[in-house]
Amino acid sequence: MKSNKIKRILGIALILVMCLGYTLNAFAAESPNKSAVVSNYNDVTTYANRYPYPSAGNALSINTSWKTIASSTTGFNCDVWIASYNLGTIGLVVAPSDIRMLGKSGNVVWQESGAVAGNGAQRQFWCGSDVYTIQIRTQTGTGTAYAYGN
Repeated sequence: MKSNKIKRILGIALILVMCLGYTLNAFAAESPNKSAVVSNYNDVTTYANRYPYPSAGNALSINTSWKTIASSTTGFNCDVWIASYNLGTIGLVVAPSDIRMLGKSGNVVWQESGAVAGNGAQRQFWCGSDVYTIQIRTQTGTGTAYAYGN
């Protein structure tokens, strides 16, 4: 009987710690301008600002429609890091982002639903030489995203 009380108290304490320890970063989204497009290396163009603090002026505004976040004229053949800061349609609920990679003729080479958490966490993607365009969208709501390569 005593161990059940201890388990309940520890469970409640754990839930409180998890709830109080959760933080959400929110950034105002601005529409990208020509200065937001940054060429980081060779033939690759990205919306970029080095991790971990993207400024809204260097980030791509995203929503539930596919938008190009990075492109290459000869195929990537390198690592690309992508991060997004999203708010879902229900206020402060964070919405993840979907990622897809397109080939030279616009065909889908690779796609993943919920590939990048919408809370600003970044994820590294290997993009082969057959990938020419990387696109991103939120699952719900709006947000901002950035990408950079090595």
